[in-house]
Amino acid sequence: MTFAKSAPSSIALLIQSSQPVLPSERSRSKRLHTFIHYEHLTYPRRFIILLFIIIIVSLSFACLIAGPVCPHETASYLESCANVNFQCASETNLTCSLTSLLCLCPEQTFWDNDKQKCLTVKSINQVCSTNQQCDTDKGLICDTDGTCQCPQNTYYTTTACTNKKSKKEKNN
Repeated sequence: MTFAKSAPSSIALLIQSSQPVLPSERSRSKRLHTFIHYEHLTYPRRFIILLFIIIIVSLSFACLIAGPVCPHETASYLESCANVNFQCASETNLTCSLTSLLCLCPEQTFWDNDKQKCLTVKSINQVCSTNQQCDTDKGLICDTDGTCQCPQNTYYTTTACTNKKSKKEKNN
């Protein structure tokens, strides 16, 4: 059904048509052109929505073509890095452990909760608050005085804590 205006009056007449009116390719093209170029003047929301759709589709194609430049979620200490989209936060010095698939500090470092990053382990006589801050590979622990020390009955050599010899061992 189509509407037609009669010439003498401004009343619309309903005319029965035997064939359905289908939009031509030209009319579709003209509507799209009108939507993109003119509608934004009267319907700014529609234009903004169209703009965001174009941006999102463009970024999606860019991520498919150049995957490494796509944004990735960052994982923090002891969080999973098993998913391809999750990477350990680079500013924290964390690395993804291949065995546990968790973000962990590399060897000779420890996780500092206050600074939210991996820091180098501390050596003998350096200030500490927990054992993990001291170089445990050399046998150091955080002593009650708040410094990295060797445990009782051991002493520090240039390389590590060594057991003190007992009086019986000295006599032999």
